[in-house]
Amino acid sequence: MGNPVQNEELLEFMTSLNRHCWSNGWLYQAEFALWKAVLNGPKQWGNKAISEEDIARLKTLSDQARGWFRWNEECDQAEFIEISEWTELVQRKYYDYVKEVVVISDGFPDWRDLERKISGKGYRSLIVNSAHEALTELARREVKVLVYDLGGSDMDGFELLRRIRATPILRRTVVITRKSDLSDEEYFKACGLGVDSCSDASFDLKEIVSFISRIFKGLDEDFYFKNG
Repeated sequence: MGNPVQNEELLEFMTSLNRHCWSNGWLYQAEFALWKAVLNGPKQWGNKAISEEDIARLKTLSDQARGWFRWNEECDQAEFIEISEWTELVQRKYYDYVKEVVVISDGFPDWRDLERKISGKGYRSLIVNSAHEALTELARREVKVLVYDLGGSDMDGFELLRRIRATPILRRTVVITRKSDLSDEEYFKACGLGVDSCSDASFDLKEIVSFISRIFKGLDEDFYFKNG
């Protein structure tokens, strides 16, 4: 469960911010307030402000520990929680759904980098090995966001897109694709099949994550789409 030394550093810094801003060891629900600062930027909190430097330090320590701390009222102490479990807890607290992205690793060599960037935004990622597995997992999910490479080997990428748009329970899946040396013909073919975003493989992963963020922002504001 994380590295004990890194976990301790994260706990000490979160506790010090509590004391700095509130003169308190651990304010009620402080873990959520600090996480909001990590996601949204500097903010006034109590008597002091959480600065950009504070946020950068929180991000670094959380990334190193791959987790966060929350207050356990039964034990009356802070406890470490894995980052995947923490982000799901946050989403269940503030939203009615889990912000999760399904990524097909087949044909997507830098999927680990994408996974880290998705996690850094506070979202969950489910890495699957094939298009067939992705179809199964998407059908189980309330919110459906899929990222894959059109050149994946286990199923033609266009056929996967065609199946998604032809299946009622999957039809509203947000589909983000890319392909090495994407031709204009392939781009327009994907658009004709209803892709939401299609780009060349050289497309910056940050841009993919930015698109995902806009999707979830739309969900939060309840105007992008309703559950399929």
